[in-house]
Amino acid sequence: MTLRIAMVSMHSHPLAQPGTSNAGGMNVYITEVAKRLAELECMVDLFTLSNEDYSQDIFRGVRLIGIKPSGRIGPQMVDMLNHVPGFAQKILEHEPYDIFHSHYWLSGMASDIVSSQLDTPHILNMHTIGAVKNTLLAEGDDPEPPIRLESEKRLARKVSKVITSTLTEASAVSRYYGIRFENIAVVSPGVDTTVFYPKGNCTQENEGGNHLWAPVATNPAGFLAVLSRIQPLKGQDLAIRTLASLRKIMFDKCPSLIIAGDQSEKYNNYAASLRRMALDLQVEDLVHFTGVISRKQVAMVMRNAQLLLVPSHSETFGLVTLEAAASGTPVVASLTDGLIDAIVPNITGILIAERNPDIWAKNIANLLMNKNRHKSLSRSSVRHAQDHDWTKTAAQILSLYHQFV
Repeated sequence: MTLRIAMVSMHSHPLAQPGTSNAGGMNVYITEVAKRLAELECMVDLFTLSNEDYSQDIFRGVRLIGIKPSGRIGPQMVDMLNHVPGFAQKILEHEPYDIFHSHYWLSGMASDIVSSQLDTPHILNMHTIGAVKNTLLAEGDDPEPPIRLESEKRLARKVSKVITSTLTEASAVSRYYGIRFENIAVVSPGVDTTVFYPKGNCTQENEGGNHLWAPVATNPAGFLAVLSRIQPLKGQDLAIRTLASLRKIMFDKCPSLIIAGDQSEKYNNYAASLRRMALDLQVEDLVHFTGVISRKQVAMVMRNAQLLLVPSHSETFGLVTLEAAASGTPVVASLTDGLIDAIVPNITGILIAERNPDIWAKNIANLLMNKNRHKSLSRSSVRHAQDHDWTKTAAQILSLYHQFV
């Protein structure tokens, strides 16, 4: 039986470049799962808000459908709320689907309207949990509004199933929104090892991306990387403070730092503060901001970096950590929610509980100066990533669909 699946990503275009605006690991997740479901003989339509109505085939068996809103959308995420009913109505105009799979709470609200009218199963991926973000709120970041928390709680209790990426995320959904574990399915994300692979596997190291680290290329110690949107939640400030502490330990053997990712207007002040911080801490010569970069460029930076740093205050999973593992790049990350599951200590990297730059610097220095340990982590990271395949992820999700269809 060929399933017809409506996959809904209202607030973020599935093909948007990760690291820009509202785009990140979720966008990779959606497109990779949709592609692999189509390979498993499903028909998938991806619905998203757009500047115009359109329909286009993006992969074999996968169609992207843009829905133009009836009016202007304000700059805040919550401004999309008024467009949820109209967005849902446009989905209703399309052919019937066997199942709805929504991504993020706004998509969940729209899918709830449609699935309720059609009496069709509805699966929800939250990707981030509003209550967790508020608990781990970064300084200078805005709390999630009550409407989001209320909507997530109602959706979690109503949908056919909630999919989470980790047991930690599943525990958070159960704890904050009061649903039983049997209503949650834990499905691990995958990684595309044709894009992310170790440096030694690359037949063409001069792939045209070297300009990304050209400003730090003269540093024989190499570079560390932070790959995420620039905002307080992601903790780039801790990475810069860590670099300043690391320089005091390693002196002229201190690596540089590449910070890759876009910034929205909302976080212009935070982005400016990072540059001031680098100057004040006298590490401006070691820090390079690339802005947003393509997936291919992300992969090139990843496999050439000494380490990936993930100093986030909160991450539901942190797909970038799995991509680093596939690239043979050990990860140093915050000991927080989803990263607890995403990082396997002493296999793919290390987790640090404290947000103290001196402690981070000491751990990084120990890892960089112990070449055998670094090499061992690199090898075990690659082996770990090989067990995480997007086809396996899609097959688990398809099996879940069949519980309801």
